[in-house]
Amino acid sequence: MTERASGSALLNVLVVEDDRHIAAIIEVSLRLDPGIAVQVVDTGTDAIEVLTHGVIRFDLILLDGTLPDMSGQQLAQIIARHPGLASVPIIILTAALSTEGLDAYRATGVLAVMTKPFNPLTLARDLRSRITHGTVGPRPIV
Repeated sequence: MTERASGSALLNVLVVEDDRHIAAIIEVSLRLDPGIAVQVVDTGTDAIEVLTHGVIRFDLILLDGTLPDMSGQQLAQIIARHPGLASVPIIILTAALSTEGLDAYRATGVLAVMTKPFNPLTLARDLRSRITHGTVGPRPIV
């Protein structure tokens, strides 16, 4: 995490979401927390580009389970294999989750799995809680 001018920690979050309406809701929701900076991309390819060639060091990746060019699981695996990115926590945000899907996400080492729909008013707090407690599970955020 980087320090803000006020001295408090700033959480840099990369949101990877292809649905522009959901991406906008996530972005606005996270910006309700003044300690969170958000960047949004809509494909796995764009996420890899920003993560490997961008100037921002992200503290968290919020990743849609289904993207137009790859699955969230595939992107999580790519990130986990990259030496400079393997330590960045990933939280999957998905509408479709089965026991097999949850097991597959666990195998990639994601920090948590959250289900859609989510509560926009508590999303930032819920993400911070997941970072603190490192929970992997299909608990919906309501």
